[in-house]
Amino acid sequence: MEKLIEQFEKLENFVAKNDLSSALKDLQNLQEKEAIASSEDLKAWLEEHKKEGKELKLGIVGRVKAGKSSLLNALFFEGKDILPKAATPMTAALTILEYDESLSASVEFFSNEDLKKIEAEHAKYEKELKQRVDERLEEEKARAEKKAKLELRELEFDLAREREKAQKNIERELKTTTLYASYEQHEKIKASGVKPHELEQNLKASSIEELKDILQDYVGAEGKYMPFTKAVSLRLNEPGLKDMKIIDSPGINGPIVSREERTKKLLKDCDAVFLISPAGQFLNAEDLNLLDRISDKEGICEFRILASQADNQLFTDAREKGGGTLSGALESISSSLGSSFKSTLSNFKQERSSAEIKKTIDKLIHSTLLLSSSACYAMFKNFDNRASWDSNLQRVWENLNDEYKDFFSDEGIAKE
Repeated sequence: MEKLIEQFEKLENFVAKNDLSSALKDLQNLQEKEAIASSEDLKAWLEEHKKEGKELKLGIVGRVKAGKSSLLNALFFEGKDILPKAATPMTAALTILEYDESLSASVEFFSNEDLKKIEAEHAKYEKELKQRVDERLEEEKARAEKKAKLELRELEFDLAREREKAQKNIERELKTTTLYASYEQHEKIKASGVKPHELEQNLKASSIEELKDILQDYVGAEGKYMPFTKAVSLRLNEPGLKDMKIIDSPGINGPIVSREERTKKLLKDCDAVFLISPAGQFLNAEDLNLLDRISDKEGICEFRILASQADNQLFTDAREKGGGTLSGALESISSSLGSSFKSTLSNFKQERSSAEIKKTIDKLIHSTLLLSSSACYAMFKNFDNRASWDSNLQRVWENLNDEYKDFFSDEGIAKE
């Protein structure tokens, strides 16, 4: 490794000293494409890995509403909604969880440069929207003129109504793009009335419950400071976090370039990454895109896929397939998702030419698919305090009692 660092350092110095701007660009593109660190980053990585008692770094990735926050809340906060659930890719901040004897939190906000880029993307969205609406109107008018001519009648074309219709359709089409995410973010920034210099980086709280309320303002979907938040670091006196760092990622290919770069850098240093995919829409195109972008070339030692919200599948045909028993239904769900898991990854492998992603997929196909239900775990941990259950937990409990009475009518059996 030392020899590799030395050679890389020589290459970087040669390119810089000889002002080879095109070569420098090629080098940067290669670093980005193949996830190659700079010589300084490689040195830091080597020093880090030489240390004894190195902390375990775990990355959590997945699309919005995949259940990442619920999983972490279940594992570290006994199901309490301490980490807010994101409503959109834009509201999903990068969250880092670490152990500390005292409770503290800090927020990293978007820089002035980031905010200028968001504003520029906002303007680009409005221009794109107007252009596409005008083009759609021209198409509709030409279609109406052609029809009127064929039917030998006067043209009937309500411009205002057709513009409103075109506007709604184009807005719907653009809603899934990063341009729209930037547009939405800038609108929220304007509506907040907050000035960047007013933002507080260090958050103070005397308890987890107080921290939960404070965090809503920074990473909650309607939080006052949410549009400015890039990342949140939480240091908690939770024994489960000792010698561990959890990186809860807002996903790759997000609307904010600087946040994506930060996320990729953190994931690259992880010892293991878990891709969380909801059992009801398991391994969809968005999940596979994430998988494609996080492969062995990132230097990740272990990669696993976890099917979240598995309890939702108990109310499908799994009950009949499992012979009406809970264990049979769970076995059926596991078998069905396992088959889907292997076939989806096998097909995905055929579509990819990258040796790195093929290697990752081969490992995954032979790994155990993990199933989880954060809702059921939260109910179990708070079984004697059902008044604390939110509407989602109450709904799951009612469904379990309706569909699997024999297993949930008795409290002792229900806990088991």
